[in-house]
Amino acid sequence: MTTRNSSATRNKTGGFILVAVLVIVMLGSMVAMSLLFRLQAEEHASAAGADSEQAWLAAMSGVEEAFRLAAAKPGAKEWQDNPHAFKDRFVCDTGSERWYFTLYSKGDEDSLEPLRYGLTDEASKLNLNTATEAVLLRLPGIDQNLID
Repeated sequence: MTTRNSSATRNKTGGFILVAVLVIVMLGSMVAMSLLFRLQAEEHASAAGADSEQAWLAAMSGVEEAFRLAAAKPGAKEWQDNPHAFKDRFVCDTGSERWYFTLYSKGDEDSLEPLRYGLTDEASKLNLNTATEAVLLRLPGIDQNLID
């Protein structure tokens, strides 16, 4: 009779060990999957940061090109409307992406185009709040009634 009892105890113990091993394997696979997910998230975040840096550098190369053209020839107006210099200018090729910059500003009122590829001279604009009466009188179409 004891032999029958010990084999039944052995079967119960073997079943418990099998369940315990399955639980440990399942927990281990969950830990491995969470680590893989975290590594993938880190990889995507790193790629997004690199793309952000590359976009910043492409934009800054547009700013440097604008500075270079504006300072090249004093009195020249090449920087005001120059699609060749400011529209879809190639910056670099990273192997997976090609980077360009475009520099544009609002078109003039008398122009049919809403945009122009160039810079706007903000320094030559007249501040009506601080302009003197003598400066306002030099403007075309302005008389004393409008100034008052």
